[in-house]
Amino acid sequence: MTKQLAIGGELFHQTADTIGGKDSTGFNIGAIYDFDEHNHLLLSAGTGIQNASTTNLYSWYVGYQVTGGR
Repeated sequence: MTKQLAIGGELFHQTADTIGGKDSTGFNIGAIYDFDEHNHLLLSAGTGIQNASTTNLYSWYVGYQVTGGR
């Protein structure tokens, strides 16, 4: 998008992990914002598409990353 902002997405599927369990399909969109070369904000939000009410109705993530350099 810009030099400081990257946006991406993912579509994922997971088979049931128990006998009689349900498969799960969903999607997330996310972004990374670089304040400078060492400080970054990470964001992600998504929802389930298949069996969402029992497997992944909503999910989100917010993170702050500090990277080093020499």
